[in-house]
Amino acid sequence: MQMDVDDLDLPGVSVVKLTGSNNFAVKKLLSADDLTGDYLVYDPLSYEKDQHDDWLLDIKLYSEDFPR
Repeated sequence: MQMDVDDLDLPGVSVVKLTGSNNFAVKKLLSADDLTGDYLVYDPLSYEKDQHDDWLLDIKLYSEDFPR
């Protein structure tokens, strides 16, 4: 059974979904606005091999990754 990210109930964790048009806002949230919050970032987007379009690559490199 596959669960939708919208159905997750994670106490104390904010779920953020990348849409392709909110990448800058999410980057700002995670790297400047809220440095102490716990977030699960759902990224259904795919990026080209050079990764230049991935605004959150630096955050992904130091964060824990959960397979889909």
